[in-house]
Amino acid sequence: MVVILAFSLPAPKGFSQGTAFSLQGRLNTNSVPATGTYDLRLSAYDATNSGNLIAGPITILGVNVANGVFSTSADFGGSVFTGPARFLEMAFASSGSGTFLTTPQRQQVLASPYSIFAGVAKAVASGSAVKSFNGLTDSVTLQGANGITVTPTGNTLTIGYNGTSPSQFWNPTTDNSIYYSGHNVGIGVTYPSNRVTVGTLSTSYGIEHTDGRIRLATYVGNGLLDTEGAGLGTLSNHRLDFFVNAGGPSMSLDTRGNVGIGTTLPVSDAKLTIQSHVNSIGTVFPHYGLEHTDGTVELSSILDGTGAWLGTRSNHPLNLYVNDGYSFGTSSLTIDATGNVGIGTDSPQTKLDVRGITRTCALTITGGCDLAEPFAVDGSEIPAGSVMIIDENHTGGLKLSQQAYDTRVAGIISGAQGINAGITLRQAGTFDSGPSVALSGRVYARADASYGAIKPGDLLTTSNTPGHAMKVSDHAKAAGAILGKAMSSLGQGKGLVLVLVTLQ
Repeated sequence: MVVILAFSLPAPKGFSQGTAFSLQGRLNTNSVPATGTYDLRLSAYDATNSGNLIAGPITILGVNVANGVFSTSADFGGSVFTGPARFLEMAFASSGSGTFLTTPQRQQVLASPYSIFAGVAKAVASGSAVKSFNGLTDSVTLQGANGITVTPTGNTLTIGYNGTSPSQFWNPTTDNSIYYSGHNVGIGVTYPSNRVTVGTLSTSYGIEHTDGRIRLATYVGNGLLDTEGAGLGTLSNHRLDFFVNAGGPSMSLDTRGNVGIGTTLPVSDAKLTIQSHVNSIGTVFPHYGLEHTDGTVELSSILDGTGAWLGTRSNHPLNLYVNDGYSFGTSSLTIDATGNVGIGTDSPQTKLDVRGITRTCALTITGGCDLAEPFAVDGSEIPAGSVMIIDENHTGGLKLSQQAYDTRVAGIISGAQGINAGITLRQAGTFDSGPSVALSGRVYARADASYGAIKPGDLLTTSNTPGHAMKVSDHAKAAGAILGKAMSSLGQGKGLVLVLVTLQ
């Protein structure tokens, strides 16, 4: 049911008009204009909802409604419309049915019925209704100041701003005036440059937001740390939280000055705590924490539930330095993009590349079984396991053995049977090229059993077969020409024998 109403009275003739007023309106039922005879019940209240019943209900019978339009009159007497707001509650019923349906909203009674009250006002003596306005009587003029304008238009009085001088709304003291200028509000500032500008003395708090217990405030000037600056924080003993998108705290600063990212409870003895995400079953997702980047190089930390990691997310080496030694070539330790570690070098060439002196009380080698050095050799493509002797024509060089019991015997080329050198001795730029030759340790050597079957424990020396070892059968000739001891057997022909290299 929808009702649209208008209220009116006939023009008064002196003060002889009665207290009845007319109602005109439109009645719709189910969004369709009603037609027929209806009974109308009216009640006057002092509020749109609930409130107090002022008059009624009164019932008007037999109101004709044609195509939704009706007109009738009602009379609550002269004590209803005395000045305060009044609201009509209406109910309609098909004529004679007695079943009234109340409209969903009360209708406010506007100016026309209040002309009833004017009849009472004729007895008011001059000057007794409003005796003064701020101490002024009779004709009073409103005048703007400090950029405030007062403009009358008919019965409307508009208070505005002239757009030039700052408007001063409140001025309890000189330092705390409130101004409005160019759509900006200033507190203690005559010409605010932003939407809200608060001006204070130096070393003063400015804006405060509080619920009476927790106090958030701004600060500018010297004094907090004896340095000049600006601050945002709590005046009460509560942490300071930062959030985005109306979410929970993304970062927190506790009352000890510790910072938490992803947690409001940073560790008590850590200035910065970063909390990774944990799922419902307690598993920590791989989650990056700290990151330092220039847009190209990315340094990050990460947790994955099994450990903590620090490294680069970009294809760049990770360098560690001390004493501000951050320039290229001065890193204390470098891990390059391939995983090679350099100590004393930014360009490691192997898994561990140390430039300088190392010191250890125990060293375990798992990648090889012999101690070797690189040697320049006479000849090319000499196979691993070949027996080598000193090359008298090339200082520091070696060549393939050619004769038995050669006192120039030097070692065995490493790598046969996949047994590589465990330790390789070299000095960059000097004696650092050529194949690695085992000088000590275990290595497979090429051997020839045609000079005698070889069994473990036999002394080995050079033979007349190029690059091959043989069993020592003449111990007098073997003096100074011993290569080492056999650790495996070779019954006949040529093959590989595991040798414990012990030159003597």
